[in-house]
Amino acid sequence: RSARGFNVHELLKAGSDLFLDSGGHDFAAGFSISAEHIDALRERFATFSAEMNLDGEEEERLEIDAELPPAYVDSRIGRIIDYFGPYGEQNPPVTFLSRGMEVGSIDLVGSGNEHVKMLVQPAGGSGKERFPALYWNAADKINGKLKPGSRIDLVYRVEWNFFQQTKTLQFVILDMHFGDEHHEENKI
Repeated sequence: RSARGFNVHELLKAGSDLFLDSGGHDFAAGFSISAEHIDALRERFATFSAEMNLDGEEEERLEIDAELPPAYVDSRIGRIIDYFGPYGEQNPPVTFLSRGMEVGSIDLVGSGNEHVKMLVQPAGGSGKERFPALYWNAADKINGKLKPGSRIDLVYRVEWNFFQQTKTLQFVILDMHFGDEHHEENKI
């Protein structure tokens, strides 16, 4: 997998004569190599990586496809994501922004409690659907600032989760704004 806009095909060219095969696309690729060529490949990659020019420390900007008012956040969203699929490099999943969502419950998960798992719903959501939402590697960002009933603005993708022969919608949070945050880096 690539980082900061680096085209991994450039890296693979450095060792192409050592590979049994290789393939992929600009931002994710792989190769097969025989054990006898591994040391030579390490040397080439070390030389190549010393000369690599990665994009600067620019903040990655999220592309939001649509703002979805909380009143429209319901199970019908599954049809929307199905309609625009299949997803891949040339067709990334739809990214939504919904302001005024409410935290129903919140837990830290993962081997080091580094991920945040929540139930979210439209604010004032009595009788409204709740959706499981995962915010990967965000425990430090949340840092006890959220609790059930907190209002949040979310940037998220929706995906299907298959568990014990049950198919449910799940949000994958890409960014959020909550509470009295007024810092520019936290604004959506």
